[in-house]
Amino acid sequence: MSAITIRKLSENAIANIKRQAKSNGRSAEAEARLALEQRFAAAKPARTALEVIEEFKRRNGGGFDLPYMPRNTDPIEPAEFE
Repeated sequence: MSAITIRKLSENAIANIKRQAKSNGRSAEAEARLALEQRFAAAKPARTALEVIEEFKRRNGGGFDLPYMPRNTDPIEPAEFE
């Protein structure tokens, strides 16, 4: 089982966790664990960019072509700072 340490949690958040824990007959640690489990245990893992692209291709018949855009080759003037 993994463990995490949460630093710089506001005093208000800590007091609310302790208050909720007391009303539920649990320790503050158990209350915080339950809150995190309820929020994140069923969440889907983040997808990589490649997974998003593959899903886009599946949904849109393989993707799409962008129109050709020629590069602007004009020289860029340097910025002037005074």
